[in-house]
Amino acid sequence: MEGTSFYGVVVKPGRKSVWEPNKERSNKLHLSNATLGANARKGERVRLRCRRADEGKTDIYLCSLLGGSAETSSLDVIFDEYVEMSVEGETEVHVTGYTVLLDESRDMSEEYSDSDLDVNGVRMIRNNAESDSDDLDDDEYSDSYDDDDDVEDYLNRAAAMVDEDDSSFSGGGGPE
Repeated sequence: MEGTSFYGVVVKPGRKSVWEPNKERSNKLHLSNATLGANARKGERVRLRCRRADEGKTDIYLCSLLGGSAETSSLDVIFDEYVEMSVEGETEVHVTGYTVLLDESRDMSEEYSDSDLDVNGVRMIRNNAESDSDDLDDDEYSDSYDDDDDVEDYLNRAAAMVDEDDSSFSGGGGPE
């Protein structure tokens, strides 16, 4: 079973905010947004930074916020290990996102079937969702159309076009 839960923390100047994975279940932290606190002064620069356990004393900047003009930053960062967050500046930063809880006992091979296509090393997953709807009349659709050949043909043509384009650049020099 997989689930998500809201995550929010206020990272204050001079203090660290720590997140570490749940030891009983595998989980991840996804950071989505960072916003300056209400006390931000116009023109004040505040940086949100993080440090993972395996990085020693090296901080990684996640974003740089500027009071009065760039007070919010979208983030798309995922952690699956211990992480410390801190701010460089005099204003707190509100960080939001969500945690993802994963059930490690779940067998991911159940997600794919032998009917999925493997074309040129690309796995094409079919949506096999079942429908409870009686609105569709089975007589409206023909069983004679098979899109497997069309998809494979399309991918083969696309790969051939890429190969042709690559060979045209092998001479270097660019356009004449």
